Amino acid sequence: MSDKKVLTYAPSLVKVKLFGLAMEGFSPDGVADIERQEGATTFRKAMDGSRTAFVDRYATYRVSVHLLQTSPTNTWLHQLYKIYQKAGIEFKMPISIEDKSSGREFDTFSATDVFFDEEPSTSYTAQSEVTTWTFICHDGNYNRMGSADTYEVAEKLQHLFSALSTAESLGINLESIKDTTSRMLDTLSETVFSKF
Repeated sequence: MSDKKVLTYAPSLVKVKLFGLAMEGFSPDGVADIERQEGATTFRKAMDGSRTAFVDRYATYRVSVHLLQTSPTNTWLHQLYKIYQKAGIEFKMPISIEDKSSGREFDTFSATDVFFDEEPSTSYTAQSEVTTWTFICHDGNYNRMGSADTYEVAEKLQHLFSALSTAESLGINLESIKDTTSRMLDTLSETVFSKF
């Protein structure tokens, strides 16, 4: 008997919420795009040729949600956009995206520091078109998961990430645990290479 699994993806299990309100009427071609705006690491080169890496821990993402032109969500999103524009203030809108296709663990994206990027364009054609709403999300929390069981390495990395996030939220200086983290990553890398 084979131990292979059939991996599935069901777009209907992707849920998008803004202010806790569920969006509906997604395009059949795509629900949402999540894209990091700038690289995770920038480099500076010294005069001697050495390089220093700077890691951006507070990522900005661009999230685009694709709705059918006839989606009822367009109505309340456009009203919200008009209030946003009329008030002239940048009020924050929490957004969350969950993909539960993989079963127990699933992809998630969330941010509370969210702003409209631009008003979507409209095309009146012979068929129903797609309306794309784009949001800029500062300091987003993004978890990308696959559909299959992960290696032990991925599980250890998840625990490490949780520990770092907890330490940061408690105000613990992350520099004090940098050496321990580095040693753990070295051990993980040795474990990965020993499998090949």
